[in-house]
Amino acid sequence: MSEHRGYLIQTGIALLVVVGGGWYFIKHYEVSGLDRVSVRPKSGDAVDADRVSFAANRSDPLTPGTGMQTASVVPAASQPNPFTSWWNGDGLAGKSDKDDSTAGPDFDSDTSVIRNTFAKANVPVATPNRAAVPTHAFRNLRIASWAMGGFGPTKLRDPMIRKNVIRILRQFDVIAFQQVSSIERDVIPRLIDAVNEGQSEISGASRYDFILSNPNSAAAADPLLGEQMGFIFDTSRVQADRTQTYTVSDPSGAMSHDPLVAWFRAAEPSPSEAWTFSMVNVRIELTRARDEVGLLSGILKAVAEDGRGEDDIVLAGLFQADDAYLIPSVAGGRLQAVVHSSPTDVFANHQTSNILVRPSSTSEYLGRGGPLNFLRVYNLSLSEAEAISPHLPVYGEFTAVEGGHL
Repeated sequence: MSEHRGYLIQTGIALLVVVGGGWYFIKHYEVSGLDRVSVRPKSGDAVDADRVSFAANRSDPLTPGTGMQTASVVPAASQPNPFTSWWNGDGLAGKSDKDDSTAGPDFDSDTSVIRNTFAKANVPVATPNRAAVPTHAFRNLRIASWAMGGFGPTKLRDPMIRKNVIRILRQFDVIAFQQVSSIERDVIPRLIDAVNEGQSEISGASRYDFILSNPNSAAAADPLLGEQMGFIFDTSRVQADRTQTYTVSDPSGAMSHDPLVAWFRAAEPSPSEAWTFSMVNVRIELTRARDEVGLLSGILKAVAEDGRGEDDIVLAGLFQADDAYLIPSVAGGRLQAVVHSSPTDVFANHQTSNILVRPSSTSEYLGRGGPLNFLRVYNLSLSEAEAISPHLPVYGEFTAVEGGHL
């Protein structure tokens, strides 16, 4: 009898443990998805829960130097800087048809040397050397660059391509994009509508927004050949000041595509603590790669002297060169690349995209980054991946607070 009573007591205790565990699970977790079941805290952001871990999906290393043949580059310090920076007045948000041809840099009448018109501009100036702020309270920022391989209306209409482009974009907080076809200039607004579809149910408002350049010079001659570039960003993670968006003036036409500059601030920390940075979107033409890479130092100098006093400059884009070539060619080797000796195309052959920062001033960079191999992450075939874009997105992780002290 006592043995039977002991058995009942043990059974009761076991049932209590099971019921208690089940109650705790239901209280704190929810099961999402039937085809790919995952468990995540209810308090977490549903969008962030869908983010992939990049580290395990990087491509195999690529021998440095295979992305582009080396060539001698004349140091920027030995020649006048052909670039200057200026706001074009319309915010470059793709919402205005205003002609900005009257805006631009000043020229010295006797020397024809471009003067920086922002030196006297009344614009907000970043405050350097802020006190160190703990970063553990804020999520890191994922900043990316992606050459979208001629993304246009045809790709937007394709269900497979649209689905994968949307979930790739949602992995990042800021994306500098290149190679968007300008045959229909509302392609990016329509894409952002698709990215934001269903987001209001999660965050209460549309999360993603965009900054879009005007079509490049090729579009004026033939819209089928024109391209646009710009930025896509999560407004819950970063804030953009459209009044401080501009193209780097290039009167001599040295660059095939005028670099686009935007200013961002992390949205989660207080304004006094939040990291601020200028992001330069660069698109280099393959046939002119050697010459245009040699101009990047001058572009960086023009952005650094645009009158805002911003010391954190993130140079991102399609460089048509690998890090082994870029680092010694740009700013005297004082920059750091987020992609090291890894291919950035779906074929794992070449490295053409990257993000460059100056570690001496941008301590917010955590040293973590690389390509997002969406072919592996989403189990796509090579033909499917190539249809999305032959280029992989590249990203770097940054702290959300100024100073980046951990």
